[in-house]
Amino acid sequence: MQDFPLKIVRQCCKIMKYRNWFVFFTIHMICFILHTTHTFATTIEAASCSLAHVQTAVSSAGRGDTVIVPAGSCKWAGTLSITKAIILQGAGAGRTIITSNFIPSTKVDGMGSGESLIFFKSSNIASDTNTNLRITGFTFDLNHKTSGILINNFSTTPLNKLRIDNNTFLNCYYGGTTSFNWYSTIMTYGTVYGVIHSNTFSSGVPHLTFMGWNDNTWNSRTYKYGGADNIFLEDNDITAETDPGFVPDVGTGASVVYRYNTFRLKFDAYTGVFSIHGNVGAQNVYAAMGGEHYGNRIISDYSNTIQTFELRGGMS
Repeated sequence: MQDFPLKIVRQCCKIMKYRNWFVFFTIHMICFILHTTHTFATTIEAASCSLAHVQTAVSSAGRGDTVIVPAGSCKWAGTLSITKAIILQGAGAGRTIITSNFIPSTKVDGMGSGESLIFFKSSNIASDTNTNLRITGFTFDLNHKTSGILINNFSTTPLNKLRIDNNTFLNCYYGGTTSFNWYSTIMTYGTVYGVIHSNTFSSGVPHLTFMGWNDNTWNSRTYKYGGADNIFLEDNDITAETDPGFVPDVGTGASVVYRYNTFRLKFDAYTGVFSIHGNVGAQNVYAAMGGEHYGNRIISDYSNTIQTFELRGGMS
């Protein structure tokens, strides 16, 4: 060390001093950014599972916030309206139980807010396009009266991060007699992408409907197999007690990936498990863009032939 120039030693110490300050400053800036980002999202606890308390909590939430609904059993006499992308989280299926206790006065096939337990329509889709919209941890008893969850986005700006998972749906209601005249357990309408997974549909007629925005969808996107711009229906257990014509249904420019679901059929006739709509000229309805089907399991209690697919349009 005696032969090492003192001037060089001092210079190295000075460099190390600046370097330490740089590291110190960088670490603190990262912590500040992480803390600031974290504080943007807030958790709000509803006072109970009643519609009034949950609506109050949802209305007070900001985009990206989480609304916690406690355990309990509540009857809703109307629709929960959500206008921004949030996380709506129950205490778990079988613990937070919401039962439909009203019959809709009007039915407008998924576009209106008064026919379901939960209705989402963004007040600012540009802000919601890449914000998580998640509904998880509930039992929804539709009581053979209403639709379950309707997601509406009539815009070419997509809602990209829908997630509906780990819920149980009971006494699902169909009520339809003609095309586009039905109630849906889950329905997406417009430019909506995301995943519906790990749910149990255990009684009634669980009609699942996925619709685009007609020519607006066809003119604004290009279909890609397995792309993020799909609805993924996966790892669900779906029981249909009577024949709705089909359980999952896709049309008007939408596209769906059906994979790794179990379908349990409890009746002696079936006209199609999966339906991909073609053009319906009289109603100015465009075809679906396409769909993928793999890894699904279909279990029937009867020996009659099952029509698995009803493919009338798009790519599959």
